[in-house]
Amino acid sequence: MGLIGSKRKEEVAPEKNVQKTVGRVKRSQRPDDMIAKYAEILKTRGILPEYFLVHESKSSQYIDEDGDVANEFYQETMSDGEKKRLCRLLKNLRPKGKERYAIPRLKHDIPVVMWEVQKPEK
Repeated sequence: MGLIGSKRKEEVAPEKNVQKTVGRVKRSQRPDDMIAKYAEILKTRGILPEYFLVHESKSSQYIDEDGDVANEFYQETMSDGEKKRLCRLLKNLRPKGKERYAIPRLKHDIPVVMWEVQKPEK
């Protein structure tokens, strides 16, 4: 009894705008700062950083039991005598998964002006 202080170390709250040093480059943890730096590189050097490219995405296609690949599968069924109708198949299908692009594509939500048109001066 009679302990004056606690032996537990006080936890320090992390600061929001801390900069990390990686090699010789200081990197901010805020994504807005990173995007601004990428935009500056794009504007001055004309180089498109890897951050703006997408190399693979989730495919919207499915694979059926036979190994056929398509967005939708239908089966012809007989009903009411000789009436034929197409019914969409939903069973025994599995998603194709991720699809790798042959040529990388741009992200859909790039917050940077990629091309700026200026009027010629007279």
